[in-house]
Amino acid sequence: MIIVKIITQEELNEIIKLHGKWLNNEKDGIQADFSNMDLTGLSFPDGVDLRGAIFQDAALSTDQDLERKYQQPIFDFYTRRKLDKN
Repeated sequence: MIIVKIITQEELNEIIKLHGKWLNNEKDGIQADFSNMDLTGLSFPDGVDLRGAIFQDAALSTDQDLERKYQQPIFDFYTRRKLDKN
């Protein structure tokens, strides 16, 4: 059974901040782990670097505007398949 954790925008912002520190090898940095989190409705800042972030079974927005913004397909991380746009 997958337990989904719902987080606030403030919690997301803190995770992103700590992940940036982790990417820069700062001692207080922490790798972002969004496993089993419901991230729908939350906003990721433009230009955020999420290399190395973990999205195992995370629920993300399927908003087509995100696809246009990031110019790449949005995936359903529950099934790991490209979402049907129909």
